[in-house]
Amino acid sequence: MSKKTDPQDRINKIISAATQAANRTSSSYVTVEHLLYGLLDDAEIVKIVDHFHVKPDHIKDLLNEYLMMNRSESNPIMPPHKTLTLERTFNRAFTQSIFSGRKVLEPRDLFISIMSEKNTPAYGILNAFDIDKDNVVDKFKELESQKFDKLNEQKQIELLKQFCINLNVEAQEMNELIGRDYELFEVTQTLARRKKNNVMLLGDAGVGKTAIVEGLAKFINEEQVPKMLLGKTVWQLNMSALLAGTRYRGDFEERLQELIAVISNRQDIILFIDEMHSIMGAGSAGSGSNDMANLIKPVLESGKVKIIGATTWDEYRKHIEKDTAIMRRFNTVEVEEPDVETAKSIVKGNIAPYELHHNIVYEPRAVDAVVELSKDHIHGRKLPDSAFDIIDRAGARIKVEEDTAHTSINMEDVKFEISKMSNIPIELLGTKQEEQKTTVDLELAIGKKVFGQAQAITALADSVYIAQSGLKELTKPIGCYLFSGPTGVGKTETCIQLAESLGMKLLRYDMSEYQERHSVSRLIGAPPGYMGYDEGGAGSGELINKLKETPNAVLLFDEVEKAHPDVLNILLQIMDNGIVTGSNGQTASARNAIVILTSNLGAADAEKRAIGFGQEYKDDAQQDAVKKHFAPEFRNRLDSVIFFKKLDEDVVKNIAKKLMRELSATVLSVQNIDLDWNGEAIDLLAKLGFSATMGARPMKRVINEQIKKPLAREVLFSKNNIQSVHIIASDDNKTIKVKFR
Repeated sequence: MSKKTDPQDRINKIISAATQAANRTSSSYVTVEHLLYGLLDDAEIVKIVDHFHVKPDHIKDLLNEYLMMNRSESNPIMPPHKTLTLERTFNRAFTQSIFSGRKVLEPRDLFISIMSEKNTPAYGILNAFDIDKDNVVDKFKELESQKFDKLNEQKQIELLKQFCINLNVEAQEMNELIGRDYELFEVTQTLARRKKNNVMLLGDAGVGKTAIVEGLAKFINEEQVPKMLLGKTVWQLNMSALLAGTRYRGDFEERLQELIAVISNRQDIILFIDEMHSIMGAGSAGSGSNDMANLIKPVLESGKVKIIGATTWDEYRKHIEKDTAIMRRFNTVEVEEPDVETAKSIVKGNIAPYELHHNIVYEPRAVDAVVELSKDHIHGRKLPDSAFDIIDRAGARIKVEEDTAHTSINMEDVKFEISKMSNIPIELLGTKQEEQKTTVDLELAIGKKVFGQAQAITALADSVYIAQSGLKELTKPIGCYLFSGPTGVGKTETCIQLAESLGMKLLRYDMSEYQERHSVSRLIGAPPGYMGYDEGGAGSGELINKLKETPNAVLLFDEVEKAHPDVLNILLQIMDNGIVTGSNGQTASARNAIVILTSNLGAADAEKRAIGFGQEYKDDAQQDAVKKHFAPEFRNRLDSVIFFKKLDEDVVKNIAKKLMRELSATVLSVQNIDLDWNGEAIDLLAKLGFSATMGARPMKRVINEQIKKPLAREVLFSKNNIQSVHIIASDDNKTIKVKFR
């Protein structure tokens, strides 16, 4: 609509004509009669009056006669004022326009409002010509209908093409609809109803809601539908085209009314609105009272228009469910994710277009693997969309690489793409013979840096063996362990070396930071009602976000006995289902992670000597402490509780040698200085760096105080050119000496 035909301009002209009539009759007030006089110049009002076989000039003559007889001397300087009756007329007209689904005041609203003021001369004059309110309202509706009926067939098609897409035409390029017989029957049954024949397809993104509508269009073309759907055309609404260019108020409403009128009159159209939640607030210009949802409510009830909408459950609850008037006008059809076998049939039935596009063949075994592996490892995505995505990615990679020798997509190609999408190492996606060597070397690799804890290392290695052989339960993490033992015996170091050996990222959480209930929100997000709850990924919590980024990781919950009980409940879910759910509903998978909990429970009691002779430790003290602190259902979900033993003399010496080798490598690489030591220095370092209560933790402090500090001063301030450094024990065997050469 151009600005010239804008309803507001017409209203302004009517008000101006009424004011001029008041001035001409020397009236101090602008009355309802003056307003009626101005309305009789509007083209739409003239048509209504002509319907009653009355000439507008005859009404004007009577109005003018009345106004001249009742004129009063006005102040030529002061403009005339509005009467209370006139203000009431305008207010009633505004209310009427809103109730009619329009927020723009039109002349018809003022004309109808005048006929509600029965105690005015204007009402009496109109009544004298047998012009009554009910007939006027009916005539306005008739004219509105005639307006749209004047559109010929060609213009109707052009209007549909402008704002919609013909899915019947596009059906030739669409995928085959497989495994959706029940959903298609429900849709067809709803469309056959007399009233409320509108369908709402509800389901997660990617499950195939749009595919059902596209399949319906294809079946209509092939005449594989009931008789009542034969000859129907499915048009998909293009919301962006409908909204584009609607600069002035009333433009969107006029477009939509024309479109709905065409659809209602033709009776052979099924309108499909994808992302149905987008109609809530569309075209409202900041107010929802005049949006698309409210404008289509009348036709939804009547049954003249058949509409199929599609949206996700989240968007449905967020937007549509709040408007019960819209919700009750649709019959919901739930579209669930297909099972693995059905998804395989869907992918195999629609693989041909992908083979033609990429000029490559997909091996049947690879297609099965796509569905199975995407179901197990692509979390947050649904079948069959996730499977088609991998199929397309694999073909596109071969095309981009221009590898002419690559004539088919095999299992390894599929694993490669899934590994990239899920951030899971390819060796964990299946069984390969050549990967067993890497697994066997795991114990040796960790055992070189962690001493005296062969039991823990073997248990962890066994979990990796099971995962890489494909025998792991798909609904659980790779392994869940509780490391219990005194401080400084290598619990945390074992986790570090495990992650390093496997090439996995270590996600470490110090449970001393989660002792309060409110701190749990740092892991899984703020509860509903709190700030940050609805902030998407940012409000999901650190644990969920990290697992989404790195699903193949070592999850270390250090000193778990300090955590609030709510944290243990979260760990129950992880250990049992391999899934962690945030406060806002976001989920992350831990099924490719190794979960390790460390604890010092019972370590102090275990240090106490047993009563009587001997030097034995209370080995059962830690077991009793673990059983007392953790509930049976928690312990039952652990693969194993591994008790770390107190380090013996030989183990401590090995740790000392390891730390010295690391220091030697650092000095050589940074300062190009050779560092060596003798056996006495190692023995003394083991003696000074070990404590019954602290384990081997003090050893790093001893190295820092007695070796690194003198070495640093000599490197920075000595004028001598240092070639090598020799570490020995002092004569009294109490301190470490550093000799420079």
